[in-house]
Amino acid sequence: MTFPQSVGITEDLTIHLVGESHLGQYDRLSDGLERLLLTAGIAVWYTERPVERPTVGDYTAAAIRLPLYLIGMCVTQMLYGPLYALRAGTQQAVETEAVLEVASAHGVPTVPVDTHPSQLVPALSLGWFGLGWLGMVVSLAVAPVLIGVVTGWVVVCTSILRILRRRRVAYETPLALLFGWGGLVAIVPLGAVPLAFSLGAFIVHGLVIRRTASSREAAMAQRVLSHISGTDHEAVCLTVGAAHLDGLAEQFDSYGVSTVRHTNLGDRGTASG
Repeated sequence: MTFPQSVGITEDLTIHLVGESHLGQYDRLSDGLERLLLTAGIAVWYTERPVERPTVGDYTAAAIRLPLYLIGMCVTQMLYGPLYALRAGTQQAVETEAVLEVASAHGVPTVPVDTHPSQLVPALSLGWFGLGWLGMVVSLAVAPVLIGVVTGWVVVCTSILRILRRRRVAYETPLALLFGWGGLVAIVPLGAVPLAFSLGAFIVHGLVIRRTASSREAAMAQRVLSHISGTDHEAVCLTVGAAHLDGLAEQFDSYGVSTVRHTNLGDRGTASG
């Protein structure tokens, strides 16, 4: 898919790319985002949220292809969910929650443009499939009951955490601490094998996130440009985790679209073209 500037994309368009830590300072970042919105005249704000929420079928396909990924996703949610809640009051990346609040306050529409990594797992190579299942089989051979208990436990805890987030329930933060960090602490008495298994799954999940990053960045850029096509917007913004900033800048540059990169907005920030 190509987006020449002569077809649906105004030559005056500037895409502001904001790359921030998922665990930034919420209040300071909100102030920085508001300054950017007002000074740049942001017409639409794009966020690193999935366009489509993964279905049970998506999770099942990911589990069949790479079960350690799905278990690692649960461990990651249990670890980082409470951190997000402590920072932003809800289990969502700080920069995303800040954008939603600032944009809503100023009547600026927000549009999700990301792909959930779970939806990309089935497309990974057979090497991932083989190594993932090898690790799972070895773990089950060593301690089948304990591995089964840990797997069930992290799935249950993560399901509770996600219900808390989606329903924005009262006391989400203390409940996230209970089922997130408390759930992880509960694994410790089970011994070294379950702990090593959980750590290994956490690492596999992180590797998959790294492996799928470029595909997600390409899709985000295409979705932004498709959404902008045919409009007369002169300034829009895409806010993502800091690790995606360079990759997205390269994607937009390949389409000949002007970008301005912003970092550390919570500390008055820096901008570069």
